[in-house]
Amino acid sequence: MMPPPPPRPRAPSADDEEVHRRFDRAALFQPADISAYFDECADVRVGGGDVFRVRTARGATRGATRGRGRASIAALCLHGCALSGASFALFARRLADRGGENFRVDALDLRGHGSTRTADDRDLSLDTMARDVADVCARLYRDDDATTNEDGNTNVQVVLVGHSMGGAVAARVAQLDLVRNLRGVVVIDVVEGTALASVRGEAMRAAVASRAGKTFATIADAVEWCVRVARTTSNVESARASTAHALVPSRRDDAGDGGSEGGDGARGWTWRVDVAKMSAYWEGWYEGMGERFLRARCAKLLVLAGTDRLDDALTVAQMQGKFQTVVFPNAGHAVHEDEPERCAEAVLGFAARYASSS
Repeated sequence: MMPPPPPRPRAPSADDEEVHRRFDRAALFQPADISAYFDECADVRVGGGDVFRVRTARGATRGATRGRGRASIAALCLHGCALSGASFALFARRLADRGGENFRVDALDLRGHGSTRTADDRDLSLDTMARDVADVCARLYRDDDATTNEDGNTNVQVVLVGHSMGGAVAARVAQLDLVRNLRGVVVIDVVEGTALASVRGEAMRAAVASRAGKTFATIADAVEWCVRVARTTSNVESARASTAHALVPSRRDDAGDGGSEGGDGARGWTWRVDVAKMSAYWEGWYEGMGERFLRARCAKLLVLAGTDRLDDALTVAQMQGKFQTVVFPNAGHAVHEDEPERCAEAVLGFAARYASSS
């Protein structure tokens, strides 16, 4: 008697294809562990109890394990509106690894964003955020975490790196000379003219409307929305690392808070920042920014996604050699997310040139 023939393979059904599609999508947009990019996470308490979240990536000598050390150069990163310091995750890791044992990269959650909590999270005026940065620097780069000179003052050299809104804050801090040993300021893809045109335009209103009341079943859904719909970055890895830290639970599970460093313990997720409620501050961030940037006494680097971003005043100043410019034409607005390797190389070269332990 002949054995029965083997069963014929069943053609995949539409249901099967949908299952595979959902599985592949979930794997692609699954949030990443932020500790893969930062070595430390600390809450810096300043003033009357305001607590600022800072994540730190440290360099190391070749073959050595990264760890807490006495860095002589620090890059403090300030994120854009509605984001968090985690948006610098890939950039920070690349920059710290290339900088070596004397280099550290700190990514700050600004007031009203990420895991930072202050007495008034709604006060996002430029000068308030500039004072916050100065206060955090005074605590973050204390003598017990850096080499000191004969007078007992810290020798750590600071370079501010600010993206979009964070760039406006960095320019204000540099103009007012609020940070000790500030050696340079790097502004990523924001200049006064184009920024003001953007916040006054229809595209900004449409972007705000697309976020209003938006909720997500999972963090992976939010990551996918950022990449495919909002297109805040074209770099999926960066979106996986950072998106969770711009969210808060919309409804909490009974068993836990669901909000610790990007966990997925909530029944739903929504944006922490209501961008529409920030509109009163938008023009104040950018009006006069060009002058503030140019008046800073430290070295200056402008990182752009295209030369069309330059307004007339900065075009003239660039021709006069008042600041350096690096352009990444294949990147979007979040240059440091889209091009973390090349952006880190540009900032490292700038920092190595203008910041030293001497």
